[in-house]
Formats: sequence, structure tokens, C-alpha cells
Amino acid sequence: MLAFGWYMHPNFGQRRDFPFNKNLRPIFVSFHINQPQLLTPAAIEYLRANGPIGCRDWTTTFLLLSSGVDAYFSGCLTTTADNAYPPKTATPKNGRHLYVDSRETPKNAEQFFQGQKSFATRPFNENLVDAWEKLHWYRADFEQVTTSRLHSYLPSRSIGIPVTFLAKNPADVRFEGLIGISGKEFNTMRERLRDRIGGVIQNILSGADEATVRAEYRKACQSDVDLAKNRFAELGELKARSIDGAAIAAQVRSSRCDYPRTVSTGSGTELHVEVSLDGNLRHQLDVVLDSVVAHTTRPLHIYVLSRDHTKADH
Repeated sequence: MLAFGWYMHPNFGQRRDFPFNKNLRPIFVSFHINQPQLLTPAAIEYLRANGPIGCRDWTTTFLLLSSGVDAYFSGCLTTTADNAYPPKTATPKNGRHLYVDSRETPKNAEQFFQGQKSFATRPFNENLVDAWEKLHWYRADFEQVTTSRLHSYLPSRSIGIPVTFLAKNPADVRFEGLIGISGKEFNTMRERLRDRIGGVIQNILSGADEATVRAEYRKACQSDVDLAKNRFAELGELKARSIDGAAIAAQVRSSRCDYPRTVSTGSGTELHVEVSLDGNLRHQLDVVLDSVVAHTTRPLHIYVLSRDHTKADH
């Protein structure tokens, strides 16, 4: 079984069907963990036994590596939608703009709502046909698409539709590695998935036994696993079980950057404001700081605890 997606929906609201039934032999090619509760001791051992694990996002990659599971960033399977639809060579010049579950939709705009409850109870083959037809609709009828849905954005980009992604929450753990990337990075992700999946299928269809299929998959992924481990090691380690406040503070201070900027002389007691965020929220940070400055006459001292930021960002 080629395993992809996430497995956090309990059957009948009672039990998550993970690890899988013993009769399934999974190769994990685009795995996502949305909640760490999935990683029970049994689940960790299961993932170790069936590794390496191709992960849909860097958050899942780091979570598994921290649990001792060999993992790498593979990307999202929907980036390979162009296997069904070759990328467009020309965009309709009709001015039509489709908004798919968009949080910023102009009045009287053409809209489509992807999250329809009927999908959960329809036969799987009907849903596949519907997805195929919706992509064809996007492709044939619209000059541009704007969406808040990751799995509208990625396949649209794959098949060459001009698409804008407006995330409801830019810091969503699902997004790291999938949004804000260049065309080259997108293509690298897509080709890596094709190569990994193609190799597995080719070995299975050639009649290779399970041990050979897994060995070849591990060999093909080894450089990606090494890259992920190196990136994980660069994050550093927090010794949570024996907290040394002074040492942690020293570590934070060692990466401190001062940005002297006089925005208002103000009067009264200095107001201290702390903001914590990552690189996905650069724009929102600017808005928050502008609002704070606009609504106080007191002197400001702002502390930004962040990653993925450089001095050039602000």
C-alpha cells in the first residue's frame, strides 16, 4: 500500500485505525501528522519498522526524527496532478476569476466551496471522477484561481493554472515546505515524488519480494533522509527534562539581533511588547506593530521571538 495523507479521524469517533491492519504492508510516501497524539509507542515502533517515512511537510519530518524514526521531506502527492493533466500552455483570456473557499472574495465573484459534506458518504470512485472534472473546469474556464485550500492550490499550480493561495492561518503546521516556494523548488518536490513512487511500483510489478522493495526504497531515499537529519540537527536541542533557565536565556541571547528604530518619543512608562512567530507571519507582524504604534503614546520596546527572519525582513 502506498500510504499518504493523515490518519487522525477516529473510526465511529472511537479509535484511530493506526497502526494499520497487519495484512497491509505500507510504503509511506507523503505522510502527515496533525496531532502528536498519534505517536503512541506502538505507532512509533510501527513507523520505524516501515521507514523511511516520506513526509508531506517539514513539521511532520522533524516530529518523526525527534522520535527516532527515519524520515524525509517528500512533499504533497497533489503536486503530481499534471500526470492526469499536462500543464497548460495557454490561459483563457476571458477575465474570469474563480474563488475557492477564499477568505477574500469580492462581491458577486464566481465561487466554489470545496469542503462539501457529501464527499464523505459518496463512493470513492465518484469522488475521483468529481475531482478530475473540477480540475478540468478550473483549467478550461478560468483565467485565474484564488483559494484558501491547500489541495486546491497545489494541484492547480501543478497543471499550470495561475493561482493565488490565501491561507486562513499562514502558520498552519501543514504548510511548511509547501507554500512560499519557487517554481524550481515546486518542480523538485514533484519530481522526487514521481521518482520514489515510480521506483516502488516498478519493483512491485517486476515481482520483487517485500524485502527487496523496501531495500530499494530505502536506498533511493537515503540522501533525502541524511539531508533531513542535517537540517534537524541545525535546529539545536532543548533539554526539557532538566531546564537550566540561565543556559536557555544565554542561547536565546546569542542569536539576538537589535534593530534600533525610533518610531515615537512618547511619554510615560515604557511599554514592553513580546511577539512570537515564524517566517510565515512576516506580513501580519508588520500590521500588528503598526497598530501598536498607532494606538499608544507611550515609548515602546518590542521583543520578537522568531525563526526564519533576517534583519532585512523588518
